[in-house]
Amino acid sequence: MMVGLRNWMYDAGVLRNVRIGVPVISIGNMTAGGTGKTPFVELLLRRLSATNKKIAVVSRGYGRKTIGTVVVSDGMSILASSRDGGDEPSQLAAKFPNVVVIVDERRVRGAELAVRCFGAAVILLDDAFQHRSIGRDMDIVMIDGSKPLYNIRMIPAGLRREPMSGLRRANTIVLSASNNIDALEHELRRFSESPILRSTTRPLRLSLASSGSELPLETLRGKSCVAFSGIGNPDAFRNTLTALGLEVRDELRFPDHHRYSGGDIRSVLLSRKTHGDALLVTTEKDFMRLSTLIADHPDLAVALYVLEIETELFDKTGIVDGLIDLAMRKGKS
Repeated sequence: MMVGLRNWMYDAGVLRNVRIGVPVISIGNMTAGGTGKTPFVELLLRRLSATNKKIAVVSRGYGRKTIGTVVVSDGMSILASSRDGGDEPSQLAAKFPNVVVIVDERRVRGAELAVRCFGAAVILLDDAFQHRSIGRDMDIVMIDGSKPLYNIRMIPAGLRREPMSGLRRANTIVLSASNNIDALEHELRRFSESPILRSTTRPLRLSLASSGSELPLETLRGKSCVAFSGIGNPDAFRNTLTALGLEVRDELRFPDHHRYSGGDIRSVLLSRKTHGDALLVTTEKDFMRLSTLIADHPDLAVALYVLEIETELFDKTGIVDGLIDLAMRKGKS
C-alpha cells in the first residue's frame, strides 16, 4: 500500500526527483534477491567505456557495515573493503579500475559527489528502480525468467518490491532465459510496452584465488567439486557448475551477503577433504568477502577457485545501445 502511494506521489508530481546534470542510467529489479544485475552493470560499463567519459557507479552498498557516503574507488585506487563498501561495489571497483564507485543510501548525495569531486560525466545507478528521488534518463529492469514475477507475492509475504504496474516506468526489460520465456514475455506485455530483451549468464573463467591462474573451462567435465556461496540465487551458481560438466559433490549455502568466519572456512575445507580434495569453487562476490581471510587460511588460498561470469545479451537490433545513446543525449539537455 505504501509503495503504491509513494509511486503515485512521484507520478503525480507531489514528490519530485533531483536531476544532477549528467546522464543517469538505472539498473534495477522488481524483487529482492539475485537477478543478474551485477554482470549486466559490467556489460554496460564495457559498452560505456567507448564513450571515453568518466563513469561512476552509485549504489546503496547492500550488506556493508557502514552508513553514509563511502568512496569505494576514486577511479585510480580502491579505498574501501567489501565490508565497508559492499560486495558488488567492491567487485566492480576491482574489475574496472578507471570507474568511480560510491555507495550511499542517499543516491542523490552519492551521485552529486561523483560529479562534483571526481568529474563523473555518466552515472550508473545500481539497484535503484525503486529509489525515485534521483532523476534518471534510462531505467533498465532485470527479471529472473526462472521465477515468474507475477507469481511472487509482495514484501513481506514474498520478495516482490512493488506492484506489477511499476513496470510501466521501465525503458527496457531484460528477461533471463527460461523454458517458458515466451509465456513470461506475453504476461509482462500486460504491464509494459517497452522493449523486452532476453539474456543469459555464461561462465567466463575459473581462476585460482592465490595466483589468478586459470583452469580451462573445457577441461572441467567429469571433475568433482565442492561449491559454496552466500548469494541471492545459489541455484543459478550450481546450475552453471553442472553445465560445465562438474560433479557437485557437496554444496554449502550461506545467507546472501554472508560475512564468513573462521568456522565457516573450516567447514568448507572439511567438506573438500571429505570429498577427496575436490575442486573448491565459489563466486566472485563471495571472494570479495573472503579476500581478507585468505592470508590466515593458507589451505584455502591454494585450493580455492573463483568462477567469473558475464552477461550475454540477445539484442540483434541494438536496442540497448540506442537507448544508451538517447540517455546520453537527454542528459546533456
